[in-house]
Parts: sequence; C-alpha cells; structure tokens
Amino acid sequence: MPENVVNIDGSIDGTRVDAAFAELARQLDTNIVVGITESEDQHFRNASIVWGPDGTRLGRYEKHHRVPFGEYIPMRNLIERLSEDARFIPRDAIAGEGPAVLDPSGTPRLGIVISYEVFFADRVADAVRNGGQLLLAPTNAASFVTEEVPAIEVAASRMRAREFGRTVLQAAPTGYSAVIQPDGIVSQLSGLGTNELLTATVPLHTGLMPYARMGDTPLLVLAMLALAWPAVTGLVSWRRRRQVTGISH
Repeated sequence: MPENVVNIDGSIDGTRVDAAFAELARQLDTNIVVGITESEDQHFRNASIVWGPDGTRLGRYEKHHRVPFGEYIPMRNLIERLSEDARFIPRDAIAGEGPAVLDPSGTPRLGIVISYEVFFADRVADAVRNGGQLLLAPTNAASFVTEEVPAIEVAASRMRAREFGRTVLQAAPTGYSAVIQPDGIVSQLSGLGTNELLTATVPLHTGLMPYARMGDTPLLVLAMLALAWPAVTGLVSWRRRRQVTGISH
C-alpha cells in the first residue's frame, strides 16, 4: 500500500489498526505492506510495515531521507524566528535507521524506499546490497495537484530500475502507481490519483550492477581529477617555461 495511508497517534503496537491489518493479511493469506504515520507530541515517524499471512508483523522500515520544509524544518529554531510559515509544519519527522529492506517470510526479500527517497541512489544501493530482489516505492503525492512531480517520480523509479537491475513497484493514492521492469520499461501505469489495482508477475534479481558494487567512489575520483587537472597542467607548463628560460641563459 502507498505511503502514509494510515495516521495514528503514538505507536501502532497493539492498536486496533495493528489488529485490523493482521486480520486482513490472514484473510488474504498473503503479505501486505502498509504505509503508516505515527504521530507524537513534537515528532512523527513515516514507516512501512509488513504483516505476514498468519497476521504476524514481519518487518518495518522507517524513512531515512526526509523532505526538507515538508517533513522537517532544518534549523527550526532559527526559521521559526524568521518566518511564520513554519507553523504549517508543526512536527519534524524522525529519521529512520537500518537497512532499506523488508523481509517477509516465504517471499523474496523486498527492498524499499519511501517516496522522496527514490531520488537517492544510495538508499536503493543499500536495499540491493542487503538482498533486495525487487524494490517497493510507496509514495503519496497529495502535496502536488498537477502531474509534474508525480511524473518526475516515475522517471526516478525508472532510473533506479535500470541502475540496479531491479523491478520497481510504485504505489500511490494521489500520484502514479506503476510497475517498472528492470530495464526501466513501464509495463503498467495508473491514471493520476485514480483508484486502480495493478497486478503483475515480475522478474526477481539478486546480482549487483556496477554502481551497487562501487557506489559514488569512481565518480568522486573522476571529479577530483577533473578539478585538479588545470592545476597539474599549469604546473607542468610553468616548469617547462622555467627550464626553457634556464637554457636560454
């Protein structure tokens, strides 16, 4: 299920919501993944939880990359002094910890990134390095009334699919839901914010593409070389001029 489709006060543990999704998983005899928001006095948690066929909670992932000025306010104390708009974001999301995977019993290991996180290759790299055989991308585009941002999110999911060789399943109540193949091809796409059920049989992969193995290190090295190259060539040119000057004397 998509991002934050259930909002509750406090922890979900032992609540009627917990019991309701456990019963739904038992009735359907399958694993279900639900996006929840747990609100506290000053903070909240944006998480996805998986219930297994017997109603047991099998895994939980909390969003790591929060949306600045959407899910938290950087330097809140300062911003609140400078602008009254901070009141529209009264609580900051708590950044999650741990690997970007859910591990439901009896199914392939599921990698997961929540909404905005699909723009960060490092989270998907973490998912596949921890055994994610496909990638879930629950999202909720309620803050955007036009298609531009939801369309960009689909494009990011396509990029992650090709980058890591994984199927991406994107679920959204207000944006686009999509089934994206490991080659980046969108095999199914919902309407914008429509009520649709997408079903598909998708390939699973366990190997690591080059980026998953090496991360950003090669690019950082190339960037450093590109920045250093003018200085190196300048130094070589200066030494040659010194040598020529010395010979002429």
